[in-house]
Amino acid sequence: MTIDSGTPFGAYTIEGPIAGGGMGQVYAARHNVYGSVVALKVLHKQLHADAEWRLRFNLEGVIGQQLKHPHVVAARELVEHEDHVGIVLDLVSGGLTLHRCISREYSGGLPVDQALRVFLAIVQGVEYAHGKMVTHGDIKPENVLIEGAYRDPSTWVAKVTDFGTVGIMAHPVMIDGRAAVVVSPRYAAPEHLLGIDRIERRSDIYCLGLMLHYLLTGKHASTARTVEEAAVNTSKPLSMLALVDQPEPLRAIILKACARNIDERYSACGELAVAVRQAMDTLGVAFEVEDVAADLATEMMPARDAMRRGEVLDGLTLEPDEPLTTGSAQDGIETEMLGPDDIDPAVHAAAMFASEGAEAAALQDAHAAQAGAGAPEKDSGELNETSGDVEAAVQSDDGVGASDDPATDVDDASGDSENGSANSPDDGAGKPGDEDADPEKVAAKADDAGKSGDAVESDASAESDASAESDA
Repeated sequence: MTIDSGTPFGAYTIEGPIAGGGMGQVYAARHNVYGSVVALKVLHKQLHADAEWRLRFNLEGVIGQQLKHPHVVAARELVEHEDHVGIVLDLVSGGLTLHRCISREYSGGLPVDQALRVFLAIVQGVEYAHGKMVTHGDIKPENVLIEGAYRDPSTWVAKVTDFGTVGIMAHPVMIDGRAAVVVSPRYAAPEHLLGIDRIERRSDIYCLGLMLHYLLTGKHASTARTVEEAAVNTSKPLSMLALVDQPEPLRAIILKACARNIDERYSACGELAVAVRQAMDTLGVAFEVEDVAADLATEMMPARDAMRRGEVLDGLTLEPDEPLTTGSAQDGIETEMLGPDDIDPAVHAAAMFASEGAEAAALQDAHAAQAGAGAPEKDSGELNETSGDVEAAVQSDDGVGASDDPATDVDDASGDSENGSANSPDDGAGKPGDEDADPEKVAAKADDAGKSGDAVESDASAESDASAESDA
């Protein structure tokens, strides 16, 4: 049973169905106040009557709200309306699943360079989820949305979606006292077939290996339609027949990722990504891949050096060899790596000046000590006042945009139905940093203070020389 267009649903109005599956139906909806267009995943009414299924669905929404990454479809909130509950998701521009894009235009698979670019984006999204202690449990082409023009793979931005298995893993469906097997047969890891409670991160890596096979060949590595067929297929080594024409380094990666013995697989997504990059170097495949950490290290080096000396800038602290993050582990709050777009130029300039001011003050104290006890401190107040308190406002970017043809997947136990979500044109991404800060004023202020620091150093040096002549 679908909800009619124009029906109110909490703060939203339904605009029409996108897709559906065994667990729920996905609709395009518009916010009644802001006008933003979203995807609304609504739990089937018959499942809503079951408290355990409502719990699993709610958990999917709660977990989804914690995942904010360019290659993950973000959940915004849970909404209840009468006898329905829904999860509000970003609506992805384009909105076709990877399965639809490949099957429509690239039934023989993508060119190697394009396939690896899309694959590394998917790995990044899954790695991010693993870093948040979330195992996806159902990675397959139907659960990856593609933002961009589906006929042009160079424009594709892959986004992992449908974390519905998370709720089922936390609260398994029990049959005769055992956890039921809820699985997509073609993309099931061997241990998954023993029960959903057996899934772990390396189960996702197995599915990623199957995903790479699909990107390169346009064919599923398994043709299983039932749990029994999947059990038979996973009991044998993965068939490499469709990969005969593929480069040997890529075949080796797929074989290792899809090893039947879980201990023989890559231990983490990062290790898998490194193997892919090494294969690219061997094959002479070159393209730029996002490296947020490297960009940050280059852009924030002065502030990073100051923090390594034990100084505190804007609540940011750093221990030796610790990555630059916001907050602290003691807060009990998840920390996130800052990207280059999160750094406001004004804040960056002020942070560098604070570091230089502290160095000038330390140099002044050293000269005063050489000149003898009781030497007066000069202009330290000016330095302290100028360095001041620097406040950086870091704001996440949800990356919202318009949608013309949204579609995604809602999965059931048999596995291959589709649902959709996409980015709204009206939810403008916020700009990071302090909007009132003026970069030119801050830079000018830093230059004046630098001159002041030089003057302090010069005065201290003069006093030292004068004292030395007097002693002589």
